[in-house]
Amino acid sequence: MSRSFTTLIAGLAMAGLAGTAIAQEQQSAPAPQAQTQMKADVSDAELQEFASIQEDVRTIRKEFQAGQKAAKDEAEVKTLQSEAQAELDSVIAESSLSVEELNQIAALIQQNQSVQKRYVAIAQQ
Repeated sequence: MSRSFTTLIAGLAMAGLAGTAIAQEQQSAPAPQAQTQMKADVSDAELQEFASIQEDVRTIRKEFQAGQKAAKDEAEVKTLQSEAQAELDSVIAESSLSVEELNQIAALIQQNQSVQKRYVAIAQQ
């Protein structure tokens, strides 16, 4: 699951859609049997961690896009993609949040206006 999540994030981050990627995966992927209920609320600390991850994804995406423009051939682009993927994998691995929690937070941000407002305030700090 972690690999599919980071692969999805990497692909969408490269396309500039990382902000909605996590929630889209949550909506399109079947829910695990053990997890039938979505988390009802999220702490400010979790929102801060999520915002930090999103910022890291944006930074990695910008670096990749700059490198992609300067790349001389397809092989160089593939190398840059592999490096970006490794960086994204590292960001997720270092997070205190699980992939499931990240998916839930992304869904809450999109679906719950109160959580969305809190996230925007935290992300703008």
